[in-house]
Amino acid sequence: MLSVIIDSNEDKKIVNLFEKHIEKNNLDFEVTVKPLPVGDVVIEEQGLFVERKKLYSDFVNSLRNGHIQSQALAMSELPHPFVIVSGYVEHFAAVRARCKGYTIDQHLGAMSSLNCNYGNVRCINVENDTQLMKMVFALSRNIEKGVEVGVIERFRKTMNRAEPSIDAYLALEGVGESKAITLNELCSYSAFMKVCVDGGVNGVQKYVKSLGGASSLVNKTTKEYLLKLGFEE
Repeated sequence: MLSVIIDSNEDKKIVNLFEKHIEKNNLDFEVTVKPLPVGDVVIEEQGLFVERKKLYSDFVNSLRNGHIQSQALAMSELPHPFVIVSGYVEHFAAVRARCKGYTIDQHLGAMSSLNCNYGNVRCINVENDTQLMKMVFALSRNIEKGVEVGVIERFRKTMNRAEPSIDAYLALEGVGESKAITLNELCSYSAFMKVCVDGGVNGVQKYVKSLGGASSLVNKTTKEYLLKLGFEE
């Protein structure tokens, strides 16, 4: 029997969706609810990690504050990591009404960036949480069984790290450990990414300088990398 682990911060209705589907279809799964360091829904035995995002608010807000980028980086080397966005782009008028300034071009750019620039991470769009739940089981059926991830041991650093921003900075080309530590002392990675989104890549240099750091920390290589991720100059 495989265990579907659901993060304890998830809404109870998500837990109920999985439990009812398992019972109705007599599936050889059990549901466990506990805090997760990575992902919202995990089938550890198969190396399947799913980050759930609601399009209307969660996905857009996490793009703007850099949280989804940090999460994608943390998942990038896992065997089967997925970001599943719940809510279709056909409902974009509702998204724009709730998230001022968010455009269809930004949405398409974000989806393509998550699919192309974060290692093994793949981003999937479904209409609602019921489809999200069914997608998790569909992915499970198509993943070779027996992949042992050992999330507690392999990602102990991710679970216990006091400064997760440092690991995120290290993923940027041109940033080594010393620069990552310095950047993290100046501003968190989420603040760093927010400046990229709101002020463009050039705005990062001004922002770092305003905090008393050397703008040269964000060097040409890093700037090119951020532009490749889809941030505007």
